[in-house]
Amino acid sequence: MSGILYCYDDNYFSIKNMTIQNGNTDFGGGIYLQNSSPSLENVIISINTANVGGGIYCWDSSPSLTNVTISGNTAYRGGGIYFNNSFPNLTNVTISINNATDYGGGIYCFDCSSLALLNCILWNDSPQEVYFHSAFSLNTVTISYSDIQGGEAGIVTNSNGIVNWLEGNIDADPLFADPQNGDFHLTWANFPIPDSTMSPCIDTGDPNSPFDPDGTIADMGAYYYVQGTGTENYELHPAIAGSKLSNYPNPFNPSTTISFNISRKDAKNAEIIIYNIKGQKIKQYSILNIQSSIVWDGTDNNNHPVSSGIYFYRLKVNNKIVATKKCLLLK
Repeated sequence: MSGILYCYDDNYFSIKNMTIQNGNTDFGGGIYLQNSSPSLENVIISINTANVGGGIYCWDSSPSLTNVTISGNTAYRGGGIYFNNSFPNLTNVTISINNATDYGGGIYCFDCSSLALLNCILWNDSPQEVYFHSAFSLNTVTISYSDIQGGEAGIVTNSNGIVNWLEGNIDADPLFADPQNGDFHLTWANFPIPDSTMSPCIDTGDPNSPFDPDGTIADMGAYYYVQGTGTENYELHPAIAGSKLSNYPNPFNPSTTISFNISRKDAKNAEIIIYNIKGQKIKQYSILNIQSSIVWDGTDNNNHPVSSGIYFYRLKVNNKIVATKKCLLLK
């Protein structure tokens, strides 16, 4: 009946740091859950096949999935996951390149299922990212700070359910490293320059979520992008190799203090430049030789308030980049 893992009537089952693949059965090619509330963390579910629920079949269950990747699975319905009267919570889950020959390439919802997605990515699943069965009780999906291909329109409800489309959701190519070969890490080719090579899923997760292990704002998806100090990609000016750059508070509203540590000599040719996430220059400050900080009040060079979001501030000395950091303006 089940694929690789079978869980029945168990609310304490936990799966961590495991890869589940190459299962083949009628229900739940990778995992079959019934009347259970297990937790899955740091799990990869890939290349499984079933009639219903290629990756996971979930019936009368309330699983919690965190940092889980579900990819390359195939089924008649519910290529990635099939939920039947279930109430799952998905946090930082990547669902991609799953296929259903009928409906619900990513997720199929049946008979009063209600799911919550936070900091998730659903991308390149076929034929739909999320599909509601057209009969029986209403289904519900609540989505926030997630990247859903097709946006809200990518969720097919068949007039049999409710979509709670909350704040922070996007519809943009996540720029996976090598998805066809199972690598769903986020990329940023020109790090730390905030240009088009930066995955839109970096630092755009729920700002109230725990920070990523590198101390930055939560990313979307199962794998966070590891950000360095922001200086290693640049040659430091010899006289200021010990320079420091930071801001507090972060996140902030309405203002933040940007602090730095440079010599008086270097301060004569130093400046702080603030960019938006598109790489456009927002504001520029010339540093006086007695300054060790400046206060950014959330305005541009024309003193117009800027919108909430991620901004980058950069310290330059003698036209050389010393350090680049980022901050979050909340309104």
